[in-house]
Amino acid sequence: MKNWLTKNFSIREDIIITFLNSLIVTVGVFSLNGLIARLHGLETLGEFLLLKRTFFTAVSLFLFGSNLGLTNYISKNDDRAYGDAALHLFLVFSLPFISGIIIGLQWYQIEGINKDVFWPYYLFALGICLQFLAYSLFRGYLNMIGASVIQLIGTTVIPIILFLLLDDLMEIFIWVGISSIGIMLFGFVWRNNGIRILKVNIVYYMDLVIYGLNRIPSIIAQFILLAGLPIMIAKTSNLENVAYFNSSLSLLNLSLLITHPIGMVLLPRISRKLARGKIDEISYGLKLALYGGIYFSMMFGIWIFIFAPIILELWLGQIGNIASLILRGIIISLPFYTIAGLARSPIDAASYKGYNSIIYGIAAMFVVASYYLGVKSGYHPLYVAVTSFVGGQIISGVSSIIILNKFFNIRIWNLTLIRDVVMGMFLVISGYYLMLSLGLNQLIIACAIFIFGIITFYFYYNNTKGGWVYKFRKLIK
Repeated sequence: MKNWLTKNFSIREDIIITFLNSLIVTVGVFSLNGLIARLHGLETLGEFLLLKRTFFTAVSLFLFGSNLGLTNYISKNDDRAYGDAALHLFLVFSLPFISGIIIGLQWYQIEGINKDVFWPYYLFALGICLQFLAYSLFRGYLNMIGASVIQLIGTTVIPIILFLLLDDLMEIFIWVGISSIGIMLFGFVWRNNGIRILKVNIVYYMDLVIYGLNRIPSIIAQFILLAGLPIMIAKTSNLENVAYFNSSLSLLNLSLLITHPIGMVLLPRISRKLARGKIDEISYGLKLALYGGIYFSMMFGIWIFIFAPIILELWLGQIGNIASLILRGIIISLPFYTIAGLARSPIDAASYKGYNSIIYGIAAMFVVASYYLGVKSGYHPLYVAVTSFVGGQIISGVSSIIILNKFFNIRIWNLTLIRDVVMGMFLVISGYYLMLSLGLNQLIIACAIFIFGIITFYFYYNNTKGGWVYKFRKLIK
């Protein structure tokens, strides 16, 4: 078993492994949210997603960015002392810091965060932090099967089992936290071949802390972009609307099913190639990854936009009209969200200066300013939140392209890519109206277009003799 969990594979195999894991995790998260909504109601789902998104988004802040530095330094140096240092930083600094953050959130009196509860939130947060540390360690060693198992267990397996067994949300938080702490700590120590905290040189701590501190503004900004708006909505609306907004963000993340594995596999490999001065190879691979990200985000985005009502109804049960409007608004940002997500790891690997802090800092300031200006002007908070979110993602996506071009000389637009995107969108839209005119059910149309799209691209991928798809196929062989 250890050989499989710690084995290194080719980039093609790693992408396939990570894709399959992402698919399973996505189905699991999708099922978990639907399970909570149907068994416990939308308000419970709203409370769970508010806490989950808040802690998941803030995890790098909790860890002072050490999870980011861990992947970077392990992939470059293959030195277990960085694992020792990361765990020590967690035990000494993160434990008290997380408790202060939770108390601060409770003091802010946010709808959905119980001010009289501490240990369920604290244990839940600790479990998430250890999951991210273990995931980063495996990923740094390019052990993508081990990293995938860590993500699958922590994100889907444990929560699904406990939501099926228990009824009280706070009790579920406690046991999710305890289970995650035990499993993830064991996994971390096992992969690190033990812990030697007393023998770690101060240099290792400094490397992780400096790397992380340069990215703290970026982490805070990303927290505002992904968790800040649900918190602000919770102050002015009910937990049902928070559930709709967070569920739409979950579907946005679901849309990264294809591109996320590429980004996860890229960072450690880019770090190694940068250490060896192979800039041209990095630029070539990044450009093709971005082309793929743009194409799939446009295709999946238009599909979700068209079928938003039926997707939400199947997922969450009975929904209001506002839920579809929120999802359709948020999904507009998908191409920019995808670009920023793919660019974040290469930018982190290319520079210690924390350019992502500038990118996401500008986007976060826009989101906060536009939200409060919109609400003060009398517009509906949910519509303002959606508009602010989309604007922030556009800013982060465009800014990421500018910074990528600075380091890797990447030009994002390509005539073949534009042709493929236009043709794909035309086929989706025309296919929808053709089947609608035949009187077919919306669910049947949605499934037919999805399946037809996969088959068409698979045929094109395997038979094209030129363009970005052909080059990408050659790259990962």
